[in-house]
Amino acid sequence: MIAYLHGVSEDVAWQDLVTEFVDFERCGPPHGNLPVKLRPKEISNWIRSKKKDLVPFLDVCSYRKIFKEWWAGVQPSWRNEGGTLMRNVPPGEGWQTLKKGGTSGIYVVVVGLSWWVKAQDTERDADVWALVDDLLWVIQQMKKDMGLIIPLSQKRPRDADADPEVKDSPRKM
Repeated sequence: MIAYLHGVSEDVAWQDLVTEFVDFERCGPPHGNLPVKLRPKEISNWIRSKKKDLVPFLDVCSYRKIFKEWWAGVQPSWRNEGGTLMRNVPPGEGWQTLKKGGTSGIYVVVVGLSWWVKAQDTERDADVWALVDDLLWVIQQMKKDMGLIIPLSQKRPRDADADPEVKDSPRKM
């Protein structure tokens, strides 16, 4: 599917989005489902389909409207301000509703957006490229947010300047 996503458009913005998305998935976000309220029926049908390699036919005018509503609807509440998606992350706020990995997470948004990018007429659709830019920004923010979390399996390396008086002692399990 990554080859498909890279092949959707040669536009630098799209290629940057795909690269960031792949990196996001490699970071190991928690798997989960994005909210389905307002999700375009084309995406729901594709999820249920066994033919994941087929791009559905889109009525671009209606898909544009529904996709934008769905994207706005899955955002954290702090992002929606009077119909505008804000880019100032308030202290203490996060991306819990969107930070979902796997095939039911942010992947679904990227795939659904890819169809819209492919369905553009010869003219550049400003709405789709604004969403590409916004999704890129969101993925970058989620990656930053994940960078603050150190998995329990990673141990801090022993400091070479550790106090020589302190000996390693057995630990209770």
